[in-house]
Order: sequence, then structure tokens, then C-alpha cells
Amino acid sequence: MNQLDEARKWLMLGYETYGPEGARAIARAMGLRPGPSQHATLGNVDGLTATHSSDTLQADDQPQLPIHRGPPKSAPRRAPKPPAQCPQRPPRGAQGWRSYIETGNPDWFHCGYDGFLGDREPSPEHPVAECFYDELGRLVDDDHPYAGCKGTPDSYPATDVWDHTVNDPGGIWAEGWPAYLESRRHAGDEARRKNRELLRKHRYPPNSVGPFRAPFPR
Repeated sequence: MNQLDEARKWLMLGYETYGPEGARAIARAMGLRPGPSQHATLGNVDGLTATHSSDTLQADDQPQLPIHRGPPKSAPRRAPKPPAQCPQRPPRGAQGWRSYIETGNPDWFHCGYDGFLGDREPSPEHPVAECFYDELGRLVDDDHPYAGCKGTPDSYPATDVWDHTVNDPGGIWAEGWPAYLESRRHAGDEARRKNRELLRKHRYPPNSVGPFRAPFPR
């Protein structure tokens, strides 16, 4: 294959890939230029002449890549930003936190524990932390005796009833049933504990009172 055939091959590749602009970029990269009255197209490769004999391109000889002419490229999807970490102790009065009691009743799904929410508007891309603490001020997490009553990050505000209930990964539809059962177990254990304390206080035998069923939240 002679030099002319080699040039024609590369020009054809540039043209098929990027159109006329690609052919012209290939021509510049190979050090070719059109004759006095010709354009660098596939049909007049014979009229192209070398502008330099060096195989190394100088800074000014770098080919200009053609502009992207396809459909607009979509921006990369950003992963959801994780919510703030729950502090180990209740953040009472701390900036950036508010009490859960402003939103709902913790007796239903969170064992009636003291809860706190990140004080901002949640979104699926930026959920807010939801944290609960037991009677001793301990954070309810996976290692807690009533781990099912822990808080779950909220992707929708409680005022958005449908999304908060159905579409929220930390909402009632996704996490509610296990949390509800755990709350009932906690309520039953607390009722039995108080019952035993009452019996001990009044010196009644432990079997003098029948089984106690956990009350429903009010």
C-alpha cells in the first residue's frame, strides 16, 4: 500500500466516523493540506500535499476533535447522600435537631422512646436521620435489646402522608410492621415489670395476678 492509499484509508475512516470534520482532522494530523483550489474531501486525496515531513506533531499541529453531535449526554446519577449519624446521647436543644414528638407518637413504632429528627426538609437524595433513646439515654441501634424500635432515615416529611407511608424506605410500609410488633413486645415487658414491682411493694405472691396483655397506644 503506497502513501496515497494509506492517506485515503485514514481519511475514509475519519469521514465514516465523524463526517467531513473528521476527515479534515485526520488530514491535519497526517500533515496534509488541500491544493490551492481544493477541499480536504475523500474525492480529492490526490490534491493533498504534506505540510511537514516530521512524524512528530508540534503543539500547534494537534488535530481539533470534532464536536459531539449525538444526543445530549445525561449527567451521571449521584448516589443518595447518607443522613447525619445519630449521636450516642440525646441531642436535646442541639442545633440541627428537633423532637420526634412534633411529628408523631413514638408509642406505635418506637417503644415510646425519646426521639429526635434532623431539622431540615428530607428528600430521597438527602434523607434525614431519625434517632431514638431509651429510658437510660442509650441510643437504640442494632445492638439494643429492643433494636426493632430504632429510628430509620426519612426520605419524605411526615406531612407528605402518601410518600412517607408507602414510598419511604424508612416508612410504615417498609419498616412499620416489625417496629410495631417490637413496640408491643416492649409494652408487654414494661407492663409485666411494673406488675412485678407492684406485687413486691405490697408483698403479694407473684402468681396472684393473671397474664397481662400489652395495651394499645392511645
